[in-house]
Amino acid sequence: MKKKLLAIFLIVCILAITISTASLAYFTDTKTVDNVFSVGEVKITLDEAKVVLDAQNHATVHDTDRVTSGQEPQKYGNLYPGFSIKKDPTITNTGSESAYVGAKIVITTTSGITDTSAFVGLLTGGLLPRSDDAIVDERLVGNAYEISIIYKKALAGATESAKDSVLLFDTLSIPSNYENAQMAQFKYMKITVTAYAVQSVGMTDALSALPAAFAVFDHIPTPTPTPSN
Repeated sequence: MKKKLLAIFLIVCILAITISTASLAYFTDTKTVDNVFSVGEVKITLDEAKVVLDAQNHATVHDTDRVTSGQEPQKYGNLYPGFSIKKDPTITNTGSESAYVGAKIVITTTSGITDTSAFVGLLTGGLLPRSDDAIVDERLVGNAYEISIIYKKALAGATESAKDSVLLFDTLSIPSNYENAQMAQFKYMKITVTAYAVQSVGMTDALSALPAAFAVFDHIPTPTPTPSN
């Protein structure tokens, strides 16, 4: 009887051990972290003061009104020696990412431009004719006078309260001593301003970033560093 009880006890113990082992659990916990990525945006606007023509077909400026890219071309009416008017194309960064910006200004006339002397200094103020904050390249391309501008500083990404911008130039003027032959060069003159922007994050500087993104800046030479003493 004792042996039988012992056998039963062993069986019970073995079963108990087996059951205990089979139901063994661990204290555990898990956590998940979701990685959410967003995409930034490089976006700019280009605008300038609105021009209206008076009864004599002369241009005047409405300082409070702005004309943006994509609207009808502005007409400046009759030009004359001593003509001067506010013309202030401004690039504004409206995107979330900081950006390097530049511009291409193309001046054309119906007869074509062969002598640039009358057009050098036509546009002044802002980054023209020269600025420590920009690389400016002027040249005759075909029968057009082209000015390329690369702004060295990055425009900060826009916020709800602030948008970073840069003024390209602010005045169009003709010398008062110009005579008929010189004024004839401005007949049906057209000035086209195109603005460009590329992200600044991950880029070395504006002078390498803009030509890499836009072929229109390929011709701009790299400035030679000033040797240190």
